[in-house]
Amino acid sequence: MIEYRKTAVTYQGDGNTSVFPFSFAVTDANSVRVSIYDKETDVSTELTRDYFVDMTAHVVHYPGYAPGEPVDAHAQPPKLPRGRNITIYRVTPINQLVDLGNKYPLPYIEAMADKVTAILQEHDEMLGRAVTSQKGSGITPKELIDSIFHAGEKTDAAMNAAKESASRAAESKTFAKSSEDAVRTMTEQVHAVFANSVVEIKKALGTEYVSQEQAKETRRILDDKAPIASPALTGTPTVPMATKGTSTDQIASTAFVAQAIAALVNSAPGALDTLQELAAALGNDANFAATVTNTLAEKVSKSGDTMIANLNFSGANIGIQGPHGYMQFGGNDKGDAIENNGANVNIASWWGLGFYDLCDKRYTGTMDLRSGNWRTVGKIRADQGFEGNLTGTASNSNTLGGQPLQWIVDQIGAAKTGIVASNLAENGWVKFANGLIVQWGIVKNGNGTQRVSFPISFGRKVFHINFSSTILSNDAITNSSVQSYSLAGAELYANTSPAGYVLWFAIGI
Repeated sequence: MIEYRKTAVTYQGDGNTSVFPFSFAVTDANSVRVSIYDKETDVSTELTRDYFVDMTAHVVHYPGYAPGEPVDAHAQPPKLPRGRNITIYRVTPINQLVDLGNKYPLPYIEAMADKVTAILQEHDEMLGRAVTSQKGSGITPKELIDSIFHAGEKTDAAMNAAKESASRAAESKTFAKSSEDAVRTMTEQVHAVFANSVVEIKKALGTEYVSQEQAKETRRILDDKAPIASPALTGTPTVPMATKGTSTDQIASTAFVAQAIAALVNSAPGALDTLQELAAALGNDANFAATVTNTLAEKVSKSGDTMIANLNFSGANIGIQGPHGYMQFGGNDKGDAIENNGANVNIASWWGLGFYDLCDKRYTGTMDLRSGNWRTVGKIRADQGFEGNLTGTASNSNTLGGQPLQWIVDQIGAAKTGIVASNLAENGWVKFANGLIVQWGIVKNGNGTQRVSFPISFGRKVFHINFSSTILSNDAITNSSVQSYSLAGAELYANTSPAGYVLWFAIGI
């Protein structure tokens, strides 16, 4: 609910007051506007700065600023002086943005609100075309209209009086001189009345008035001045010398232009100190920058660049040469390593070739170029098989994958029997070539639930788990079962009271 209140309040300045309260309802500080009316000029100006709306206290500070806003004390306007009024008023956007939904009767309520908003928008448009008085002036619309009509009536009366005087002057030649004087006097009166009427009209419309004498003097002065738009100056006009580097709408003198040209040319040689000479040097290419950019885009940088296509050489060599060796691609010189050995990469060094791992900070592979021996910290793999001779025994240092070559031969021989690995311990296992694994073990003092960990993980599947129990007396064994199992172990329950042994075995792959 909003009770009716005036939506504007006006205060007269006294040179001391800077806080002005308002009582009308407002929900947004942006809806509160402030204007200053000057009685002397009859002009009202809407403020855009130097005031602050306090929504809590319902007051306007002028001059005033939001808390924390930096303000230059020298830039603040003075407190409102006498002869000026401040008007605080509300401007509410004429719109309706609420959507009440489709539930009855909300659509009808929303339609009524929309219609009222539309009517208000139409009235606002009509009022925008009406003649209004200045905010804060105190002149009512009726007083404004009366002043305009009265000014016209005074003008008509003066013109009628002038006509009547002229008619009387023509009636008698005897009184021609007197009539002439009377007409002159009346004419002056008409001019005075008309001038006063014009003043009143202009004051009513907010326009500043000047006398005819002032207007004539102003016209004479203006006739001696060049217009702001497209002035035609004569003689030798001068302007202040702009500082070096100025880039504004300021007029530039010939001295400033000469200075700029000298800075542009600077120490350029005589053959390149004109635009024509520069154009000739650039090959008269209007798109020289684009040409250079496109050309450079087709080149490979010396550092950090990546080629996006194949690099082909025809009858040419590419070489990387250091202080102690070089790398060569291609080449057809007779007698070189490429031609003699049929290689397409020729690497020459005094010592050897190595590969360095930047992540682990170590050499992962090296080759002694004098002996041809390779050394690697990893495995040597050949997916298509191996051709050559494997020699060596368990007693020498010839190893592969950390194992002597003889051990590798023994493993190959053992694989022929079907067993590829085993551990024949009390808790042991056997692994066959087809993937079958058999494991066994013993749990001592195994009464109740026992957790058994397989010596090795089956890795894929457990086929079967079985166990038996032994005791140290003649007591019976009851309630024995496999409670759960996984690839890594099982839980076995055996009632072996008094405690005995649990013997188990498992089969899987």
